[in-house]
Amino acid sequence: MYAKQPIRQFIKELSSDAPYPGGGSAACLVSSVAVSLALMVGKILEKKKKKQTPPIPLEDLRAALKELEKVNRQALQAIDGDVKAYKKVIKAYALDKSRPGRAGKIEEALQGGYLSQKNFAQLLIRAAELQRVVAQLAQGSIASDLVLSRHFLKAGFLGACQTARVNLEYMKNQEYKTQGFQTLEQMAADFNRAIET
Repeated sequence: MYAKQPIRQFIKELSSDAPYPGGGSAACLVSSVAVSLALMVGKILEKKKKKQTPPIPLEDLRAALKELEKVNRQALQAIDGDVKAYKKVIKAYALDKSRPGRAGKIEEALQGGYLSQKNFAQLLIRAAELQRVVAQLAQGSIASDLVLSRHFLKAGFLGACQTARVNLEYMKNQEYKTQGFQTLEQMAADFNRAIET
């Protein structure tokens, strides 16, 4: 769907009055940009450092790059995942109000929207940790790309958490809501530790 479209088309649809793609998908795209920058820096470092004498051990960097590639694929998939989750919410709210089970369908769809973005935000905590591995070897002008990568990753994380939070706010299950908000708060603390260390 959107992940395979040219970026120009995605931006055109994002800026339209259509209900999707929206903030959740944008957060996923921004996160992919962040991870792509970290990958670029890491690959340049790998190429430079393996030519140094004496050679610098690069096992940790290579492992981080491999995992970041996986995170990037997941970020692109999550663009469409967010749209699918939101379509379910729209479909549930569109059900006839007199239909038995409508409230349950809405609750289920909202829960799906919450989990979609909560799980994505969790993935970005790991991305921040991997970014740090790359940063340990980065010096000079190339390190500025990692600064941008960190800012983009933070924007993506905040966007994912906000989208997750919106779904929670409309849910009726108070216990689930409370646990969800607490989870997001803990994740924010974990992300900040990972990104600032």
